[in-house]
This record gives sequence, structure tokens and C-alpha cells, in this order.
Amino acid sequence: MPALLAVCVMAVGCNAPATLQMSSSEIIRNDLNDIYPEAGVESLSLEGAIDRALEYNLDARIAEKDYQVAMSDADLQKLSALPSLTAKADFLTRNNDGASSSQSTITGTQSLEPSISAEPTRFTSLLEMNWNVLDSVLSIYRSKSAVDRAIIAEERARKVRQNIIMDVYSAYWRTAVSRELGGRIADINAESDRQLENLEAARSAGDLEQSRIHSAEVEMLEKRASLLSIYEEFSLAEIELKALISYPLDKPLVLIYPENIFEFDSFMNIKGSAEDFVDFALKKRPEIAEELLNKKIAERDVKLQIYETIPGLNLLVNANYDENKFLVDNRWLSLTASLTQNINNIITFSSRYERAKQQQALADARRRALIAAVAAQVYIAKRLHENANDRYAALNRLSKKYTAEAVRLEKRRDVGLIGGLEFVNISMDALIAELKHLNSAASVHSTFARFANSIGFDYSDYKRLDLFTLAEQRIGGGNG
Repeated sequence: MPALLAVCVMAVGCNAPATLQMSSSEIIRNDLNDIYPEAGVESLSLEGAIDRALEYNLDARIAEKDYQVAMSDADLQKLSALPSLTAKADFLTRNNDGASSSQSTITGTQSLEPSISAEPTRFTSLLEMNWNVLDSVLSIYRSKSAVDRAIIAEERARKVRQNIIMDVYSAYWRTAVSRELGGRIADINAESDRQLENLEAARSAGDLEQSRIHSAEVEMLEKRASLLSIYEEFSLAEIELKALISYPLDKPLVLIYPENIFEFDSFMNIKGSAEDFVDFALKKRPEIAEELLNKKIAERDVKLQIYETIPGLNLLVNANYDENKFLVDNRWLSLTASLTQNINNIITFSSRYERAKQQQALADARRRALIAAVAAQVYIAKRLHENANDRYAALNRLSKKYTAEAVRLEKRRDVGLIGGLEFVNISMDALIAELKHLNSAASVHSTFARFANSIGFDYSDYKRLDLFTLAEQRIGGGNG
């Protein structure tokens, strides 16, 4: 036996899972390969970015695994309703005969000569089925809650996907803004450096008053700082986008979108009353579905406390075999039926029942609080999007005014009517105005994604409304 045990241990060791035999560095390297799968593409449209995020995003994959685990738990809960089945085989032996005799209770004398009724060496076997009927019924009842919890995990995964769509939607357009202006900011910074050098040269030569030079330098540096401050909001957008879609951070990525994508009079006008959108959200939001399921679970748990106080019927069925030659029948069946009850279940029923009722009341309170929060979120998201559209319209007009003035002054500079310093200043003003305008355009996209998320839009809803064409849309209460 020791030799056999050693062989078994060696066999188990040789067949250990590969992950247990890998070094920490190998595990991390494999994790990185899994986090950043082969890019496959170097250019993405908005729809392509969302497709990739939904497939590779780590939060989405975790949510999907949680759902799969919850489904497995539900299946196991159902299987626990089955009766237990035990198989047993025994080898019995002793070094002498197990002889015995009897003594009379009347005379006190031996009434039977020593005899044996069992062989000293023999095999026995037993097949036993044990079924507690009440436990099986309770397991079936609990399995309904386990299924509801699996559905809750599915709803949570759905919410994760909705959040991913919102985040990708926002990060994509902020990245587009950084691409639109990144090169131009570098050009204007280079030109401002030349003008600052000219001002320094003028200071050294005494061509201009020191106060005028100082004022010009301060004005230009302040505008430059303002420009960089606004651009900083977009400088990390590409990293965020790559992280969301699990794209290698060091790989180049080209965004595909129509020209003049940020030139629009209005975008995604939301038509319809907020009340209609709230009603739509209460039917679509995964969180509401989760709380409704929690209510069912809590109600079921209240009934479960009552059922657990019922005595359980326990059935024990045995199929026996004993090769003992002294037995007339070596094979036989036996049945035992019994009623059992855990007295503690009766003693603690009142406390358990009260707690279950409190849990039910808590589920109701959470649901009502969530409904109020969802309503507020819809109102806020709708107002934010309306404000973003208004801000975009104002900044769009302002940017056009600055751009027109910059074009006019460029012509005057070309014919020598104004100096380079004045032109650089107005060019920086125009670029700041345009950056604010593009910032507001990206905000329109982001606030729309937030609104769509607040009413529970799924990916199918985006596609159904053809939101990826980025044409002007009017989202009405009837469409959600």
C-alpha cells in the first residue's frame, strides 16, 4: 500500500495543471498577451472601436465570467435536490474464528455451544440511497433564487457593456479632437517661440519700449498656457481609448471618421418629455431589473423560513451483498423511513422569519431609491445634453468669427500691413476658440452617450437608430 500511494502521488504531481508549474514571469507574460491580443487592425471607426471593446475589454470579460459562474451555481443548486447515492465495498478478516455462545437468563447456564455465524474472511458491499424529501423540495425552491441570481449577473454584465459603450463613445471623440488639433498646436507653439525670440532680440537692440515688450511676451505666454490647459483634457484620451478596447498602448491607431465631423448645427436633438424617457429607462435599465429580481428572491426567502420548520421525511434504501456462506440469502434490500426535525429550526423560526421580512423591506427600499435616482439621472443627462448643444452653437459662432479675422489678418501680413507678432496673437486666439469649439463638440457626443446610458440603451439600440452614421438624429420619446 505505501508503494501504491507513492505512485499515486507521483502521478498527480506529473499531471499538475500547467499554471501551477509556470513561473511568475511566465504567468504575467501570458496575462499581458491575453490583455492585449493581436491588434489585427490599425484603424478603427467608432462602431469598430465599440465592437472591439465589447469583445476584448477586461471588465466585459469579467462580467461574462461572473454570469457563467452564476449559471453553474444555479445548475448545482438544482442537482442538490437529487438523493444521495453511496457505494461501499468492505474486505473483512480476522486471525481466528469469531465463535460465540449464549447464556440462559433463567438458569444462568450456557444454552448453546460455541459456534460461528460468519466467516473470518469475507467481502461485503453496499449500495445506499438516502433521500430527504423536504431537503429536495427546499433545494428546488432555492434553485429558483439561484436562477434569479444568474439573471442578475447577466443584467450586471449588460450594464457593464452599456458603460463601456458610453466610455468608448466619449474617448473616441476626445481622441479625434486631439488628432484634429495636435499638429496645429505644435505649429503655433513653434511660431510663438520665434516671435518670443524676436521680442528678446528687440529688447537687446532697444528697438521697442521695455514695457511693450513685456506686455507682448506676457500676453503670448498666457495665451499659450491657456491653449495647453484646454488641450490637456484631450492629451490622455488616446490612452483611455486604447485601454478600453484592450489595444496595445505602444501601437499606432488611426481613427476613421468623416471630414468636418465636428461641423454641425445641432446633433442628436432629444425630442420628447423627460417623463417619457424616465418610463423608458425604468423598463430598460439593468439595475431596475436587478432590484425586481431581488424582490422576488426576498419574497421567496420569507416563505423558505416557513418551509424549513416542516419535519423532513427521510428515506433510506440499501442494496446489500455479503459473501458470508452462513447466510441463507447473500443479497437483500432494506428500507428505512423516518421523520426528522431540527428543534433549533422551530426555536429560531420567529427570529429568522423577522429577518427575512426585514430583508424584503430593505429590497423594496433599495428599489424605490434606485427608481428615484434613475429619474434624476435621466433629467440631468437630458439637460446636460441640451446645455452642451447650446454651448456648442455659441462657441461654433465664436470660432468662425476668430477664424475669419485670422484669415483677414493673414492677408494683411502677407502684404506687410501688420507684423508677425499681431498675426500670431490673433492666430492663437483663433486656435483657442477652435479648441473650445471642438471641446464643446466632443462634449455634445459625450453628453449624448451619457443620456443614452441613462435610459438604458444597449448596443442594439445604437444600431437600430443608426447612430454610427453621425447624421443629424432626433431621438424622440417614442424611440427612447
